[in-house]
Amino acid sequence: MSTPIPAHHPISSITEDDLRNFAALVPPSGTEILRLLGVKAGLTLLNGLAGVRVVVPKGPCNNAGGKRVWNYLAAVIGVDAMNVLAKEMGGECLKVPTLYSLRSERRNHAIRMQFDRLTAPAPAGEGLSKFRAMQELVLLHAPITCRHLETVLDRPSPEPACQTTLF
Repeated sequence: MSTPIPAHHPISSITEDDLRNFAALVPPSGTEILRLLGVKAGLTLLNGLAGVRVVVPKGPCNNAGGKRVWNYLAAVIGVDAMNVLAKEMGGECLKVPTLYSLRSERRNHAIRMQFDRLTAPAPAGEGLSKFRAMQELVLLHAPITCRHLETVLDRPSPEPACQTTLF
């Protein structure tokens, strides 16, 4: 029996809320993908093909290799979004960012909030000691070391200087 991946886990999918909450951590290449394809298809591409580099075909039937890439991308993001991508970037190399900084900060933010809840006195929290709270968090967020968890907890969440809007 497999355990579902928690929403705050670094490999879980980025959501529209994540884009709103951590907009400053989306690199220009991610912003451009979202602008071109829209939020739904853009997030599908960012989540499904993070870290991939591929030459965008100019059309669905230009050559055998391009046809395979076209069909694969169209299956991931949809034919309409693929047509937009081909029109705007046909023949160019598409580099899909991993959004590692966003994923990491999302996880770190969740860790800080969970720690505060675990260590807050009852009835608002569970009243656990720092040691017991750390034990729970290291198990919940594995694989993570206790030392890294301490580093995350010692560093406050960054406050954005201004609200950035991606969509």
